[in-house]
Amino acid sequence: MARLLAFAMTQPESVARDSRRLWLGYGAMCVGMCMAILDIQVVASSLTNIAAALDLSDSQLGWIQTSYLMAEVIAIPLTALLTRAFSLRWMFAAATLAFTLASIGCALSASIGMLMAFRVAQGFFGGMLIPAVFTAVFIMPHLYRALLALRKALIGASPIDTAGDASHLPQTRTAPKVEDPAFDGILSS
Repeated sequence: MARLLAFAMTQPESVARDSRRLWLGYGAMCVGMCMAILDIQVVASSLTNIAAALDLSDSQLGWIQTSYLMAEVIAIPLTALLTRAFSLRWMFAAATLAFTLASIGCALSASIGMLMAFRVAQGFFGGMLIPAVFTAVFIMPHLYRALLALRKALIGASPIDTAGDASHLPQTRTAPKVEDPAFDGILSS
C-alpha cells in the first residue's frame, strides 16, 4: 500500500487527486458493506431484547431475520441490473441512504408489522451494498490486491469475509487418488 501511495504522490496533481478520490470512495463503500454485515450480526444477538420490547412470540421473532435475509437474496442479483441502469456510484449512494433510513425506521418501530416492513427494506438495500464493493474491485483490476487489502482492513478478518484469502484452506500438492476402476486412465495423481 505504501508503494501505491508513493506512486500516487509522484503523479501529476490531477492523477493524484483522482487516486485519493478513488481510495476515499472505495473506503466509504467498505464502510457501507460493513454496516450491512454488522446489521445481521447485531440483530441476531439482540433478538431476545427485541422480543421483550415488542412482546413477540418465538414464531414472530424468526421472521425478523428471515424477512431481512429473503430481501437480501432478492437484491443481490438485481444489483448488477441497477448498477448498469444508474451507475455504481449512484446505485451505491441511493442504497446507502435507503439502508440508513430503513435502519432508523427499525429503531422507531412500535409493532411487528412496522419492524418487518423496515427489515425488508433494510435487507433489500443492504443486499445491494455488499456486491457493489466486489463490483468496484473487479472494474479496477490494476488495483485488485490493494483494494482487497483495504476492504480486509476495514471489515476485519471475520469468518464472513474470506473472499480473496485462501490461507484458511488446507494446502495440498496433488489431487487425492481415486480408487474406482471406472476412472482408470481418466484421473491420475
